Amino acid sequence: TIIPKRQYFPPSKCQKVYKARLISNGETVALKIQRPKCEDVIALDLYVLRWWSGVANFITELLNRDINLQSIIDDFGELIYRELDYEAEAANAQRFSELYASVPDVFVPKIYSEMTTQKVLTMEWVDGTRLTDSNTLKAIGLDNEKLIDTLVQCSLRQILENGFFHADPHAGNLLACADGRLCYLDFGMMSYAAPEQRNGFLLAVVHIVNRDWGELVRVYQRLGFIPEGTDVTPIEVALEKALPDVLNADITELNFKNVVGKLGDIMYTYPFSLPPFYIAIIRCLGVLEGVAIQVRTECFLQLDFAL
Repeated sequence: TIIPKRQYFPPSKCQKVYKARLISNGETVALKIQRPKCEDVIALDLYVLRWWSGVANFITELLNRDINLQSIIDDFGELIYRELDYEAEAANAQRFSELYASVPDVFVPKIYSEMTTQKVLTMEWVDGTRLTDSNTLKAIGLDNEKLIDTLVQCSLRQILENGFFHADPHAGNLLACADGRLCYLDFGMMSYAAPEQRNGFLLAVVHIVNRDWGELVRVYQRLGFIPEGTDVTPIEVALEKALPDVLNADITELNFKNVVGKLGDIMYTYPFSLPPFYIAIIRCLGVLEGVAIQVRTECFLQLDFAL
């Protein structure tokens, strides 16, 4: 039922993507095929990482730090294996389409579920331009600033309204369609934040902007980031000393990466335990800012974006 035309994207370690045509109706599709023995290679990599993380756990215990690196590797491994299941990716794409295809200026390709297996994904072929290809975008009359605004607004809606969000919105997973719509690709890395988690994240942003360090620490406690019984006074002091430096910076220096870097230093110093949903949100926002900076050199995803 499918005639491959040619390999279109450079092959990754785990997959190849072909442009193909359906014999039944002549429609052009993208055919993503998993490489043989891909799972075996990843399993070995994860085994090695997990072994070394066990050694690291032993060292952190000697330093009286509550950091379970093996748990982080386990979460990472679960995420990787979910990406290898193309039936799960197809389900992700369909759910994403149900939630966000109606968002203005957003396009989600059609999935051919009947032609999808765990190792072969068939989806609508989309002709488009990479967001980083500014010359082509300009030549065809597309506004890269509008595309970035659409990307940021749609991503914030995913995280804060529904909680089901694309956790890897880098430039390779996005296309600008000829009609100006933003097309999402590759739905293997998705994440979900429950309502109380989304509310907690938003409250944390509000308290950071308002420089209310005591309330920020209490939000982190309610989210389970800080173990019960921990003396939080030193954490409040550390936040008060570290974050005003980046929040008071010049607008050209005020960006999400700098704020997360300061928070990361504190979370490494004190006994924080970050759940997967929070790491996924931080990763998503960091990637968004990276894309924005690539497309618009002076664009930064500022901390008060969500207010």
